[in-house]
Amino acid sequence: MNDDTKDRPTGTNRRTNRQRFTEFAKYLGVAGVGYSFNVGSRIIYSEQFKFGFATSVTLAYGTGMVVAFALTKLFLFDAKNSGNTTKEAIKFVVVSAAAWAVTLCFALLALQINNYYIQVNPDVHNWVKTNIGALGFAFINRELASHIFGTGFGFVTNFFGHKLITFRNTGIAGKFGR
Repeated sequence: MNDDTKDRPTGTNRRTNRQRFTEFAKYLGVAGVGYSFNVGSRIIYSEQFKFGFATSVTLAYGTGMVVAFALTKLFLFDAKNSGNTTKEAIKFVVVSAAAWAVTLCFALLALQINNYYIQVNPDVHNWVKTNIGALGFAFINRELASHIFGTGFGFVTNFFGHKLITFRNTGIAGKFGR
């Protein structure tokens, strides 16, 4: 046995890595449904109810959060039968509030950069808008692009927060009265 083979993971470690990947893949699916509700409702809040961008992002985040909690509780982190739904819901809201702040900050930052870029480079903006529209993506506007950008950062915050705090039986979660 050479030095390279003794550092390779054993069958047990590969199974653990596979389980981690499966858990993350399930999270992507559940988060994708919650994300669809988040983005879809943001468009409705903005277009139908005429709320401002920050208000629409906040309301949409709440909509997606309710959907995400229900799906996460049912399908992820072995939380379906934990018997701690109330505590998990409280921790879910706390973690989600942190992720909302991350989402909103990055979405607003992206919108500001977008708005500035359009003022500085109107010709490039018009070229991009024309070509994106020609590809069938005319529905993508500055607000939608900024919202998608912000939710990417919120997604990462949510995954680790819910895994390490909301639906964990030991460790950090124990400090929150579990």
